[in-house]
Amino acid sequence: MPRTVLTVFVALLLTSATQSLDGSNTGSIRGTVIDLRTSQPLAGATVRVFARGSGSPKSTTTAADGGYVFRGLAPGRYGIRGSKEGYTSDSRRPEYEGFSATWLALGEGQSIDNLVLRLAPTGSITGKVTNELEAPMKQVLVEAMRRSLRDGRLSLINSQSAYTDQDGEFRISNLAAGQYVLKATKPRDPGRTASPQVYVPVFYPDAVDPARGQTVNLQLGEELSGIRVTLQRVRGVRLRGVVVNSDHSPVRGANITVSQFGANGIQIEATAQDGGKFEIPGVPAGDCNVQVQWTPARTPERSEMGSATVRVGETDLSMPEIVMYPGATVAGHITLPEGQKVAILRSMALLTPTGESGGTPASSGVGADGAFTFRGVADGRYRLRFSSLPAGYYAGRVDDALIVVSHGRANPVEVRLESGAGKIQGLVYRDNEKQVPAESVTVIVVVTDAGDYSQQDDVRMARTDRTGRFMLQSVPPGSYAVLAFDNVDRGSFTDPEFIQEVVDEGQTVRIDNAGSADLRLTLAASEANR
Repeated sequence: MPRTVLTVFVALLLTSATQSLDGSNTGSIRGTVIDLRTSQPLAGATVRVFARGSGSPKSTTTAADGGYVFRGLAPGRYGIRGSKEGYTSDSRRPEYEGFSATWLALGEGQSIDNLVLRLAPTGSITGKVTNELEAPMKQVLVEAMRRSLRDGRLSLINSQSAYTDQDGEFRISNLAAGQYVLKATKPRDPGRTASPQVYVPVFYPDAVDPARGQTVNLQLGEELSGIRVTLQRVRGVRLRGVVVNSDHSPVRGANITVSQFGANGIQIEATAQDGGKFEIPGVPAGDCNVQVQWTPARTPERSEMGSATVRVGETDLSMPEIVMYPGATVAGHITLPEGQKVAILRSMALLTPTGESGGTPASSGVGADGAFTFRGVADGRYRLRFSSLPAGYYAGRVDDALIVVSHGRANPVEVRLESGAGKIQGLVYRDNEKQVPAESVTVIVVVTDAGDYSQQDDVRMARTDRTGRFMLQSVPPGSYAVLAFDNVDRGSFTDPEFIQEVVDEGQTVRIDNAGSADLRLTLAASEANR
């Protein structure tokens, strides 16, 4: 892989500053770039500062002591970022236009001093891929993936990847500290599709099911070596079928995806030919989900989709006809408690598929009248959630626990907005004596009512300010564990294994109707946070 330079933004909002000595209208920003792990200054790092709405950033390089300075800055709001090869961006910070940042407020003649940018050193994972005979496997794609859980579905998100060399060895670089699942995939050879034996993706060390793959824990800047992955060759059969549209006419050109173990497992793609027919070789035995999609050239807005499940055995299989339907329109409305009025601004409705039912996520803005609409929704079973609801309110139970889209149709959805949401706020300290505030660290709030953290799918997060303070509003009544972290990547907070490991370190709190909690926390002492 080519080496890349990753960037980090600083999430700071300064509320006070000293006047510049010369009394001019321009201001300055100066500070230091340091290594997050060692706290040592970083020479040769690039620092860029840019004004909000301006496409012309200023840049400089840090001196031997890690110092940098920008002078002659007009009053306004600025973003600042630091970068250096071998260091990763701090993905725990809020994002703006694809970067992590908030803004610094710079007034007339103000001088912002001692602004520290902390860059996290990246690590690497090295190892070897062999086949069942322990022979090295070349040109195998190895991916370092982060685990995430949404609505009970395990999702793996690729962070970095590399191909094995002639000796089957690989090296994955530029990795942030955290837990990873390693996936090894031997690309299919189109010229050998007639072979009854095929290699299937494997999750370290030798699992075909991604849920059974073991995680490896990478520390800040660690060079983790000695990883061995064994690819497995299994018997594959031919899967045949026909794709038709909602008029039951055969469709040529429909895209077909056969998957096992969800989106992160085995994936085989094909295209329907004349008469809507398809034939896919090399399909391993097991339960398969077949997704089809077709976009007419003349009316691309009228895509049609369909799905089917089939159990593949040890012999070739012809499956029933797959019927596609236009994507459904799912309309909904938020209602307020009787007699209450509140402005619903910037709220979002989110539709998430459940289990292995098929379907794709969708989002919709919520109008001032509480209406929201999802368009082009594929058949499947979905859960509904909301973000950025008005302070003091939370979404109550949907009329139907699940939203079911079938044959391109779905019933309208009514959601009641409940008052009585609470608030969790407090201070985070770096030391047990609670003397040193922890600025710019992540606070997570985990629901503990269910007691099954392997199903945790809604971890709330906040960021402390310069004084170590944080606040989370619109918290529904319930029981929670609250934890604070500094050196943990954001992706870990949706990893069920990580939550299970650290939740007992949290401070427990019960939020009653319209209740609040004011907490004093110290950074979690888990191994991942050291």
